[in-house]
Amino acid sequence: MACGTGMTFTSLKIVERLQKERVEAGQGEHTTVLFLVPSIALLSQTLREWSYGA
Repeated sequence: MACGTGMTFTSLKIVERLQKERVEAGQGEHTTVLFLVPSIALLSQTLREWSYGA
């Protein structure tokens, strides 16, 4: 995806859906996600958005 097109928000929604599907399938309430980013700035943005909601 290009810069500014909502990658952080999209990734949050993908993880939320994955978590919901795992709970519904009885696979536990916790999901581990490996989220790779090319910079500390993007990591900071992601953590901020995921922690407080986008």
